[in-house]
Amino acid sequence: MKNIVPTPVTLTADELKTVIKLVSVRGAEYGAARICRLLAGEHSLTAHDISEASDISNVSDMVLRCINPRLKSTDLYVACEKPPQTNYVRWSFYRDCAANDPDWSAIDKRLSHNLAIEFESLDSLAIPEVSGYLRRLEAMSAGGNE
Repeated sequence: MKNIVPTPVTLTADELKTVIKLVSVRGAEYGAARICRLLAGEHSLTAHDISEASDISNVSDMVLRCINPRLKSTDLYVACEKPPQTNYVRWSFYRDCAANDPDWSAIDKRLSHNLAIEFESLDSLAIPEVSGYLRRLEAMSAGGNE
């Protein structure tokens, strides 16, 4: 279940080099590159911390317009989170991961097995309404219609 909530990451030197090349479209490092350099080495920075270190006053605008659109070819993105009991959001790099990544297969098998057991126990009740719903569900999961 660790993949449900993304975890902030720091970047390797090679990843940072790639990111800087992508966000510095004219070859010169401007605000977007300064933000990326900051977040590459340290995650969970407040907008105030980033603003002081990079001279960027609107971090979210820079991330939305100049950083994330240019990082689409990578598995990285910049986002903020608001921890509980605080008024400040914290900015970090994150890795893009999907809920259907291969490491979910063991959980899928266990859940499918549990569902099959429950299906059999419900079917054994011999209640017409339940049996009808179970047949429809079975047909839909097999890719057919009702």
